[in-house]
Amino acid sequence: MITDSLIRFVGQSIRAVLGLLPSWTPPADAFGTQATSIGTLAVRADGYFPVLVLGICLAFVLALKVLLLAWRVLLFLYHQVWGSD
Repeated sequence: MITDSLIRFVGQSIRAVLGLLPSWTPPADAFGTQATSIGTLAVRADGYFPVLVLGICLAFVLALKVLLLAWRVLLFLYHQVWGSD
């Protein structure tokens, strides 16, 4: 009973302090024009260098890095369990 009252008091205190903060939301289309300009730039750059190939290569390298990190974590756990070097 006392614990419940203390928890409610702390919760209401936090709610009262947070209620003093002003509410703000970002504009509805905050990044629309930037995304359009980046897309236009990528289409122009595609004529000089295939951007799709660059994206695929970057995704492949990232996936390889994640795979190698997972392998190292598995090896570390295996050595921790069995106590081998």
